[in-house]
Amino acid sequence: AQVGGRVVGITTFVNPSGQNLNFAVPIEAARELLKRSPTMMSLEQFAASISKAYFLDHQAQEALFGAGDLNRAAELLQQAVAADPTYARVHGRLCHIYGMQGHVAEAIAACEQALRLDPNLAWVRANLGAGYVSAGRPEEAIAELKQALALDPNLSGAHGNLGGVYYLL
Repeated sequence: AQVGGRVVGITTFVNPSGQNLNFAVPIEAARELLKRSPTMMSLEQFAASISKAYFLDHQAQEALFGAGDLNRAAELLQQAVAADPTYARVHGRLCHIYGMQGHVAEAIAACEQALRLDPNLAWVRANLGAGYVSAGRPEEAIAELKQALALDPNLSGAHGNLGGVYYLL
């Protein structure tokens, strides 16, 4: 970790396919995450936990998109959450996987956690809206889908889901 510079270097990993993964986090982001951390840790501990979470996230995406293995992807994302509970995107991806598995309550909970950590993730808001539709909560679905589209007007899935909710009303 280079604390005096602008970036904290993250441990390098080599995934099973031989791809070399390097991660870096702006020092300002690292300091902010350390402030929000439930336990105080050194920058070295932070680097180790976040690099593990990023690595597991990458493996989960390979499991999902490479092998189509939802269960393995969910397992890896759960490990990533355990490694770094402040990594909002992992909670968001876990929401997506749970939704694909039909675990609506778990999907909603994962999306809500992701948005507590980063309220500007449009794709997570769209997934939460879809979860609310599945849970029979159309008013909440409409609110989330509108917020998702305010953040990213090009989210085609959010447009389709919003039209679907209005159709059902």
